[in-house]
Amino acid sequence: GGEPLPLESPKSRKVMLALLVFQDVAIGLIVAVLPALKGTMSSFIEDVMGSFLRLCVFVVLALLIAEFVLPWVLDRVDRTRSDSLFTICSVLFCLLIAYVSEELGLAIELGAFSAGIMISESRFRDRVEHSVRSVQEVFAGVFFVAIGMMIHWRYFYLNFFRVILMLVFILANKSFAMSAVIYFFGSLPARTALGAGLALSQAGEFTFVIASKAQALQMFSGPDLRVLNGATALSMLLTPFLVRYARNLTRSRAHATD
Repeated sequence: GGEPLPLESPKSRKVMLALLVFQDVAIGLIVAVLPALKGTMSSFIEDVMGSFLRLCVFVVLALLIAEFVLPWVLDRVDRTRSDSLFTICSVLFCLLIAYVSEELGLAIELGAFSAGIMISESRFRDRVEHSVRSVQEVFAGVFFVAIGMMIHWRYFYLNFFRVILMLVFILANKSFAMSAVIYFFGSLPARTALGAGLALSQAGEFTFVIASKAQALQMFSGPDLRVLNGATALSMLLTPFLVRYARNLTRSRAHATD
């Protein structure tokens, strides 16, 4: 598979970032088709096609807004020279896109994520980032408080083996899947693909969203949800160590070939 590349190389970072973006975008489609999993195969196919069509409509709509509407709105607001008004309009825009996403039957998280991408491509990116920093810190705090409230530590302690088993299952399967995709479609050497897959093997924060919606649809029980939430939280806590090991894995191999 060629000489290994470190994870810090531009090509490795681009491939990993592309996978992360695809993973977040796919959340909208996954959430939309969850209710169809309880139906027949024919209804499932119809729901998947309908969800895919709604996703395409949302993507086209987002591209048009990002290209023609958003720059015009931000330019008019910027001319007022009011930081408060600029902050309010930026937050309202993100909430509006999230609302449209939910109304189309997609995940509200997909809308919020898309709004961030749309703003990042505008010439007011730095201004928006500065103006919403205080709001971002508040939302981040609320998010982690909500995640903490979803984890039942007593249940985690009493079912430690089940949680660890779920954690190993998540890390092993996602590491394998990510490594395979990166190796075959990212054109990276095998050793680099293995390290990148390991660095991306944790369950993301959107796992909590999908698990909660699946549990609301009675696709699995409350105890199963607590096990999955505990394993997801542990995988996120292990992320820095996984990334460090993945870096050492690719670096040591790269240095050995010098």
